[in-house]
This record gives sequence, structure tokens and C-alpha cells, in this order.
Amino acid sequence: MNGQIAHKLIGNHLTCFFKNRKVKAKNSFIIGLMEVEWIFYRETTKFWQIGNFKNSTKNGSLIRYHRNDQIEN
Repeated sequence: MNGQIAHKLIGNHLTCFFKNRKVKAKNSFIIGLMEVEWIFYRETTKFWQIGNFKNSTKNGSLIRYHRNDQIEN
């Protein structure tokens, strides 16, 4: 990525970044697996979706937001 940071792991918290360095996704990453609630963002920094994961697999519903901040599905 030309020296750009793609992700940063501090303790059990992983933050992933877009090329423009804005946050793409964040939350717990335990022993290489996505765990608990993860928040995903659009490049505009607005929420995109929120969902729970267990062993890197979606666990329950995923809430997705439209660009106008209304729940999409």
C-alpha cells in the first residue's frame, strides 16, 4: 500500500483503514478472528453497517445504513 497503514492492532482491538487513512472497520480481533460487535464505515466516515461476529462468522443480524443514515436492511 505504498507505506500506507492498512490496519492497526492494539491489544485485541483491530482498526482497518481505507487508502485515504479514514477508518474502514474496527473492534475486537482475538487470536486472528473477528469477535463481538464490529462497526464498518464508508470512506465518507459515515456508518455503513454494524454486526456481531463469532469466530469471524456473522452471528445474528447485520444492520446496514443507507447513505442518508436511514436503516437500509
